[in-house]
Amino acid sequence: MSKKLCLTVSVLVMTLLLMPMYTSTVYAAPLDKARTYSAVPTEGTPSEYPDYGVGYHYGSGILQQANSYSVGTSDAGYLLACRSMIMQQPGAYVLKAVGESIANKVVDKVSYNLYFQMWDGYKWVTIGSESYAEYNSDTAISMHYKSVSPQKYYRVTTYHYVLDNGQADINSTTTGYIYVE
Repeated sequence: MSKKLCLTVSVLVMTLLLMPMYTSTVYAAPLDKARTYSAVPTEGTPSEYPDYGVGYHYGSGILQQANSYSVGTSDAGYLLACRSMIMQQPGAYVLKAVGESIANKVVDKVSYNLYFQMWDGYKWVTIGSESYAEYNSDTAISMHYKSVSPQKYYRVTTYHYVLDNGQADINSTTTGYIYVE
């Protein structure tokens, strides 16, 4: 054998022998929890009514403090109340949603972002969204519509915002889920 080939084989053998000492084996981490399919939602709250669901927060006491995130101010006092509702239009595969944010006074901006969500058998998936805002007002309220498929569960999650003089108050509501037959 030539010297060059002998040297190449020697380097290759040494590399193969020494490589395991300087590398670590990486194994795939096991899943924390196997995801299993469920036709009925395993997250969230069912509505008390078959075709109507609501989510809300009122007042400025403990309930408001526990569910509100305040940015730039020491208290969560701007957002007086907020709610979201979901309803199935009679005889149609159409959902009507209402979002409402109420400030404790006239503010620079009061608004919300509303998300239509569908249970896909594993988790809630956003299938559409709407935004609404009022300026120099104390209330933002509007209705929104979404065509949907039958034989599914739906809900609405809404993020409510109040902005005044650079200070913000934020809260969220989620309706009970309803089944569209």
